[in-house]
Amino acid sequence: MRAAVTSAVPTVGLAGGAIQTAAYTWAAGDLGNCLILNPASAISQALPTPTGSSGNFANGWNASVENVSGNVVTLTVPAGVSLDGVSNGSVTLYPNTGCRFFTDGTNWYTTRGLSNGGGVGLKAPGVLYTSSAASTLTGTTSQTVMATVVIPANAIADGGKLEVDGIVSANTSPAGTRQFTLALNGISCLTTTLATTAFGSFPYMEFYRRGTSMVHATSIVPATSITAGLQTRAVDPTQAITLTMLMQLANAADSITLDAMTVKVLNK
Repeated sequence: MRAAVTSAVPTVGLAGGAIQTAAYTWAAGDLGNCLILNPASAISQALPTPTGSSGNFANGWNASVENVSGNVVTLTVPAGVSLDGVSNGSVTLYPNTGCRFFTDGTNWYTTRGLSNGGGVGLKAPGVLYTSSAASTLTGTTSQTVMATVVIPANAIADGGKLEVDGIVSANTSPAGTRQFTLALNGISCLTTTLATTAFGSFPYMEFYRRGTSMVHATSIVPATSITAGLQTRAVDPTQAITLTMLMQLANAADSITLDAMTVKVLNK
């Protein structure tokens, strides 16, 4: 009579035993498990330090992470460790995206594209931000921030593109001009003034990454203006970039509204 064969069947569980709302500290027992993150704001999630051929995070140790929140999660590695061949590299997990990762005992590697939220790194056109909630400025002549979007560090790959578009409307019988400005890290990149005869416009902007700077050659507002010529901005995409939409009125009795705005990152 042949003896029965028994084997341990690997199971997948929740890292930490529950959905996490903040950065998590990995344990050796998380081997094969999935870390599900649901933070209230953007966070960085570090991977553990690989421990060679033995120890808690030895060659072959692996797990996965999934971002189920509406915010960005940046997967990072300890100083001096490589991620997918990039020293001190990182992976940006946009809402509803995830990846699996594993170590050779020295560095970390990922298997990406485990969900349908646009893909880790946004290989397909990826929406970083979109809103159709109207925001109106009136009653002041001070320049006012109407929308702020943070583009995570290295979210735009070298040669990749940042694309911004939106809809702006205004009252039809203004006493003065209305102006909107698009800025990166406080640097004005597009400023358009609506004449007193205009009641709406459609801002559109394309930025391309060149190493550690951003360039743009297209600044189009249909029926208003086209700005030609290459502009290089001292904005380092290896660091987080703050994009702002600002508006200003010449007469406080007028109004101008940001009706909608979308920010996309497209990587090659």
